[in-house]
Amino acid sequence: TKQGSRSATLLNARKAIANVSLVSFDANDKNSYKDNCALIKLTVEGGDFSDTAQKAVQEVESLLAKEGYQSYTSGSAVDGTRMQNGIGGEMTLIMIISVLVVVAILLATSRSWFEPVIFLLVVGVAILINLGTNYFLGEISYITKSVAAILQLALAMDYSIVLLHNFDSFAEKGEPVKNAAAKAVAVSVKPIISSSLTTVAGLVALMFMSFGIGLDIGLVMSKGIIISMLTVFFLMPGLIVLLNKPLLKLRHRPLPLGGDKLATGVVKARYVLPVLLIALIATGAVLQSFNTYSFTESQPSEELEQIEAVFAPDSNMIVIIPKAETEADYAKQDAFAEKLSSLKMGEQIPFKSAQTYNSAVEKATQSVLETLPPFWRPIMEEQVRAEVKAQVGELLNGEEHSRMILSFDMPEASDAAFAYIDEMKAELNALYGEGNTFIAGGVMSNYDISKSFGGDLLVTNLITVFSILLIIGLTFRSFSLPVVLVLIIQGAVYAAMSVSFLMSKPIFFMSYLIASAILMGATIDYAILITEHYTKMRKTAGKLESLKAALSSSMLTVLTSGLILTIAGFIVGGISSSAAISTIGMLLGRGALAAIVLVLVLLPELLYLLDKVIQKTSFGTRFKE
Repeated sequence: TKQGSRSATLLNARKAIANVSLVSFDANDKNSYKDNCALIKLTVEGGDFSDTAQKAVQEVESLLAKEGYQSYTSGSAVDGTRMQNGIGGEMTLIMIISVLVVVAILLATSRSWFEPVIFLLVVGVAILINLGTNYFLGEISYITKSVAAILQLALAMDYSIVLLHNFDSFAEKGEPVKNAAAKAVAVSVKPIISSSLTTVAGLVALMFMSFGIGLDIGLVMSKGIIISMLTVFFLMPGLIVLLNKPLLKLRHRPLPLGGDKLATGVVKARYVLPVLLIALIATGAVLQSFNTYSFTESQPSEELEQIEAVFAPDSNMIVIIPKAETEADYAKQDAFAEKLSSLKMGEQIPFKSAQTYNSAVEKATQSVLETLPPFWRPIMEEQVRAEVKAQVGELLNGEEHSRMILSFDMPEASDAAFAYIDEMKAELNALYGEGNTFIAGGVMSNYDISKSFGGDLLVTNLITVFSILLIIGLTFRSFSLPVVLVLIIQGAVYAAMSVSFLMSKPIFFMSYLIASAILMGATIDYAILITEHYTKMRKTAGKLESLKAALSSSMLTVLTSGLILTIAGFIVGGISSSAAISTIGMLLGRGALAAIVLVLVLLPELLYLLDKVIQKTSFGTRFKE
């Protein structure tokens, strides 16, 4: 029959395709066959983004096409395959656009038309080394692989800018090229190492997430930042000396940014603007606390909509239980399924079906018998059942555990679904004892994420903040400066996150964790740079003069680096179809923009107003009276 041919094709897929471990189909069940359409469920080996799952999806789709079926495929492994295939092309486009934008920014803020060549050579070498050394880490996630290069470009560019600007200052004083390069390295060591360490601190904090992606992206990007710092110290000085002639030949007047005017303006508004900006930060802190978070990245595909147009929405879970070996054990599985058939989620009963050992044996036996002539069925039933039991036992029973496959009509992530999971777990604990069962599936994954998100957020924030406080405190030998700088950048993070609340847009949980840690670690570089120049000048100059000098010498670097991260973030956010990657980009773009404003406006005012406090709370610091 048509039912038999459709089921046979995919039921044989487990033999034809190595990575398909289980196929579920019942021609007599309206949840499997309806309106001349068959719904066949396959379990594939490996994670949703693994090579084995990707290969299985491709081979299943090839098998369907070969058989001439009009088919639609959906599921987490299918979504993972589609996402990886789509992201590759997107990230190439993003990288090309970002490089063009970076070149435009570098040209606009440069002192020589040749500067971007040196910057891109240095950062390009660093990116290639980082990507190449990922080989030694084994497999890395698709998110890390996608964003590593663009993030390294955006996060580490300011190291090169700092060194080249210091070189220019010495060269303008008449120092020979080699001496100027050597002195530039000497004076750049402290701010660059401090900046890189704060960025690494934010990335290392991600490694303490309960999800592997945190360790993955934290390790890869920390490595990339350290490699970028080393290439600036060891490669860039040689390039500056080697390519000094075109640097000089293509020099032009720098963009007049008006650092003196900005310093004068912020000092005049020092009793008004800080109050307004701090009030805005406080408002942002309150608003962002009302953000809602999403725990699933997948969006309904057209193919899923086609499937759900015929069959009811389906959410599958696999329950792992102690190995069933007796009839009583198998009866316990049926009792659990019977309990689910009456368990409510709100006003509805979401349970649809369960594939237990007994139900699988019965369905498979009847399916095989239906292919035999009617007179032959009673004779062959016992033999068929024995063979089916052996096959089903091989599929559902392992060495120490057995599994049941459950089907529900419930959302992938909702408070009601999570409450239902709690009740399911309570029933399993009553039957098998606490800690002896495991549940896997899309809803369960989101349930676990929702439970651990708060803890992950607290851990990453605490590690990031306290690491940065320690690094800045040791750098400036001060108690007050670390607090001032961290509060300003935390304010930028609050501003970035509060926009999502104002737009009534949930934030993908993982993007929030990654973006907040990166923003805190990376954008504080801008504040460190201005503070370094201010405290150095204050030893020989007054407050206003020191502020003017600090902004004049740092403003170009802050704007260049900040705009690169801002625009790169918005490009990623605007182009990527992956919710995780897109949200990371948008949050980084917003946060970097807010950091630029607060560092160039609020920080100078606080340095001016808290001048005496800073001097008294810093070791060995004597400011000019």
